[in-house]
Amino acid sequence: MFNKTENITTGISAIIVGLLLIILKANVLQIVMTVLGILVITMGILDLLALVKVKGVIELIMGVIILIFGWALVSLSLYLMAVLLLVFGIYQLKKVIDLNVRGFNTLDTISIYAPPCFDILLAICLLFNQRGTVSWVFIVGGILLIIEGIILISNIYIKQKKNF
Repeated sequence: MFNKTENITTGISAIIVGLLLIILKANVLQIVMTVLGILVITMGILDLLALVKVKGVIELIMGVIILIFGWALVSLSLYLMAVLLLVFGIYQLKKVIDLNVRGFNTLDTISIYAPPCFDILLAICLLFNQRGTVSWVFIVGGILLIIEGIILISNIYIKQKKNF
């Protein structure tokens, strides 16, 4: 479904985000909101420099709002992230099912279907986070992302061994 570089990048990213979720728990979202605010401000500055004034001003205002009120947006962003992850997981699973993908053996087939299922499970965990008080949601989510990353990376090496 993806090429080798995308699988490695996605796998490593999933492992890193998983570790951050386990270690920092809810604080990860505050970091994400800060980075997002800085990125939106940067886009606004770049648009202003490119003489796209209205868009640039709107992006600057949005970035400042995200930086100032990011803590209030964390809960909303958690639910938004959960919904997006759920849609992505369902899309991935549907694509694999529609293509009737099968591995060389049962374990290989499971490793193909597992990442979308983990995304869906993580999304469901995030949807049931009540006001950020349940740290286990972040720990479980982190564990699931680490497993997903390991599966994505190991699939590359399994495929390489079978090709030789």
